[in-house]
Amino acid sequence: MALRFQDFAAWVTMEGQQLQVFTVETPQPNYITCWIASEPGKKIAVHWANASQAFTMTGSLTIDGVVCNGRVLYNTVASPHQPNTVTLSNVRTSNMTCRDFVFSDFQTTDDDAYLHTVDQARNSGTIVLELRRYFPLSVTSRPMEPNAKDLQSPIVHERSKVGGAHCIAYGDEYYSPAPMMNNVAGRTLDAAPYVTFVFKYRPMPLLMADGIVPRPITPHHYPSVNPRANPQAYPRANPPVNPSVYPRANPPAYPPANPPAYPSANPPGYPPANPPAYPPANPPTFPPENPQAYPLANPPANPPPIDANPEAMAEIRRLGAQLQALSARIEQLSGTPQRQPPDTRTAGAGGSLPPQDPVAYFNSLRFY
Repeated sequence: MALRFQDFAAWVTMEGQQLQVFTVETPQPNYITCWIASEPGKKIAVHWANASQAFTMTGSLTIDGVVCNGRVLYNTVASPHQPNTVTLSNVRTSNMTCRDFVFSDFQTTDDDAYLHTVDQARNSGTIVLELRRYFPLSVTSRPMEPNAKDLQSPIVHERSKVGGAHCIAYGDEYYSPAPMMNNVAGRTLDAAPYVTFVFKYRPMPLLMADGIVPRPITPHHYPSVNPRANPQAYPRANPPVNPSVYPRANPPAYPPANPPAYPSANPPGYPPANPPAYPPANPPTFPPENPQAYPLANPPANPPPIDANPEAMAEIRRLGAQLQALSARIEQLSGTPQRQPPDTRTAGAGGSLPPQDPVAYFNSLRFY
């Protein structure tokens, strides 16, 4: 993904692949910033293009605070056959050698000889491309001259506190004869850059830790949705042929193949065809006819008289006499005549009552 402003675009590639940009911001309309992910040891290149080529532009590349080199992009009127894209991927160390730009890890040291790197490390992690309008005066063709600059040293003092960040360094030197190029002399038309593109780079883990890049959602790897594709993983879905091992895997047919008729085909008659007579036609007599089973319910018709037992009569007379004496004593002490049972004696001749029999008196008390 490229950063764009009007007809201009800029992007960074790593090992030939365009890098994705994150958190694009525009503090000013012509000042555009973004973040990219860096990987140590990978070669990078910076590209910019002018789609319309309405006027000549000069580009200045600054890496980690060090101005490296620039290129001129011609307009279509002065140079209709010139390409509309410029690429910067290396520096020339001699007429026969070059070194590529590569991402690199920092190395810290406590050697005070590297104390000067403390301030330099503060500018690390940025690629700045400034484009200005340019008026060419003369053009001469000659071999490209060496233009290597001292980039940020990958060895910094431990006070730099780079904290896992990266820098851009030079890769190994390789053979490359210097090509012929146009050396353009002229003047810039803009005191300030016409447009500025800023690429800030960090390792991807740092970008995620700072919330610049969202963390990827780790997908859950579920097994095959068809359990029978892997019988060992799903034994219950593939029960053995022997149903005794997995009885539940081979349940009986439900409902039964021959269910019992419900309700019964021949239900009993309801109400009963011959219900018992109610009340009973011949209810039992009560008390029963057997007087021995219920002696109290069937008392003898002629109970024996009490006088037939001389001992009982003697005891009754004794108790009656005591009761009469006790009643007379109570009446004497209380001065209140006691309630007497009704006297059933009949006066005889001369109006006198016969003497009261103790037995009769006791009987009268008992039944009073």
